[in-house]
Amino acid sequence: MKRKRIPRPKRQATRNEYRSIALLKAQGYSCSRVHGGLWQVVGVREDDIVLVRVCGEEPDLTSLLPFERVLCPPDVRRIVHVWKPRKRKPETREL
Repeated sequence: MKRKRIPRPKRQATRNEYRSIALLKAQGYSCSRVHGGLWQVVGVREDDIVLVRVCGEEPDLTSLLPFERVLCPPDVRRIVHVWKPRKRKPETREL
């Protein structure tokens, strides 16, 4: 009998970041991962800049407060991608 494989949290988070990058690249963004910052993915297009926070589960409101308080230029969008298990696309929220 095969053992059920349980994904490691770091591996699952990295996989979700790459899935978000693939979605942004399909929309024409040039993307980069950020290590150790508030945002995990930065996407740049000639007319738009996107800062993405990638979550593997539903974030509570208190965990999103630091992201809402960050001052950004008006043309920079702040987005949260929430990846649910076995879903092909994330739930997207704009802050």
